[in-house]
This record gives sequence, C-alpha cells and structure tokens, in this order.
Amino acid sequence: MSMDHKLLFEQPSNSARLRLFFFPYGGGGASIGAPYRKLLSKKIDFISIQFPGRENRIKEFPFVRMTPVIEELLLAVSPYLDVPFVLWGHCSGAIIAFELARKLQEQFKLGSEALIVSACSAPQLIHSDPSLYLHRLPDKQFLLKIQEIMKGASVSDSSNEQIIQILTSTIKADFAVYETYIYQPYKLLSCPIIAFGGSKDKRVSEKELKAWQDQTTGRFIFKTINNGNHFFINSQISEVVEYINSFILSHQQDNNNNHIEDFSSQR
Repeated sequence: MSMDHKLLFEQPSNSARLRLFFFPYGGGGASIGAPYRKLLSKKIDFISIQFPGRENRIKEFPFVRMTPVIEELLLAVSPYLDVPFVLWGHCSGAIIAFELARKLQEQFKLGSEALIVSACSAPQLIHSDPSLYLHRLPDKQFLLKIQEIMKGASVSDSSNEQIIQILTSTIKADFAVYETYIYQPYKLLSCPIIAFGGSKDKRVSEKELKAWQDQTTGRFIFKTINNGNHFFINSQISEVVEYINSFILSHQQDNNNNHIEDFSSQR
C-alpha cells in the first residue's frame, strides 16, 4: 500500500486492523499527534492529517473554505477505509471530522466506528457572523486577538518575520474555514460520538459539548479532562490516550462478540 496523498502525514500500515485519523486544531500541524501515535495501542494505526500551509507543507496555500477541505479528504482517506476507522478532531478539527463522517456515511455508506470530538461546540450551535470574523482583521490586530485564544497551543515560535507572516496567513486561513462554516441539518450519524472537554476550558462549555449527542442515533459519551484548558490534548496526553485506547479496544471486542453471536444464531 503506497501513500500518494500529502494530507496523510504517516504511511498507513498494511496490517492495520483499525485506523484512527486525527484532525489538528486551527493553526496546528500533524506533529501535534506524534505523542498519541507513540502511546496509543499498537492495534490502532494512527494517522495525522497534514493540511497545507504548515510544517512540511509550509510553502503551499492553505484551505480557506470547508467544502474543498472535505473534497480533498475524501480523496485522501478513501483508499484506506478497508478496515474499521475512527475520526478524531480537536477544536475546529472536530467540525472537519464531523463533516467528513457525514459525507462518508451519505455517499459511501461507510460508518465510522466512532467520532471523537474535543474542545469544540456542537455544529448546530455554530453561527457564522461576518461582523465577528477574526480572519478579516489586519495581521497585527489578528495576532493580538488570537494570542489569548491560542494559549496552550503547539504553534511554531520564530523570530523570523517571514516565517511569522506565513504562519499568520495559515492561522487566518484556518479561522476562515471555521468562521465561514454553515451547519446544514441532515441525516444523523449512526456511530458513537465521544466528546472530550477540559474542566478549565473557558472557550467551550460542558453544555456546548453535550449538545453533540443530538448529532447521532448511536451512543454518546462525555468525558471531562480534569484541569484541562482548551488545548488539553497537549498537556493531558496520558489521560486522553488511556480513554481512547480503552474505548476503541472494548468497542472492537463488543463488535467481535456480536459478530460471533449473529453467526451462531444463523446455524
């Protein structure tokens, strides 16, 4: 199996039994997922999504709207959905993961084993308001606005003005994808949704996270990360890893048991 799409940061494993696709937060790169790849069960093939405009793709133009993001993702991940898969997005990455899950269920009749969302309000609560768009601000004003928002995020630091300018353009583009996103009601997902929230997150409330339960006909689980801020995936790695490992492996075992029971009932 060859990797021929730049959105996939890691080479998918030929022997994978389950794949987990990770979608970073706005301004972040695929390297954010490196600790998770190391600590998650070896039974989980962890693949970070690397959007253009950052890290090894820093010279490429970033996306600025949701539709082309999903279109490119469909091309990138579809060859690797030959095994069960999980989608996980943090902050704005959660909305991308959600929209991809809807497209896969709608167009390809492929349901994710689970959708994991962290530090993100449910999509039906997001309202696009051009008067509040941060991505339209001049660079200096924009940087001042996001300094507090991005506190705790893993974004490259540099004193090089050219690098700062490129990174600013990338973060602005990521904000544009999220700020111009318009939720469209559609058929509910059938997969479980797991919502992670930091107990000290000042940007996303427990109520906004629990509203994700309205997006699935399946199981909904809410998990609080104690002492976690908005970017707890960078600081409380072990707690998040422990829960994801536990859920995915137990979920797979349940599915295997159900398959055995179904087969036995047909004999």
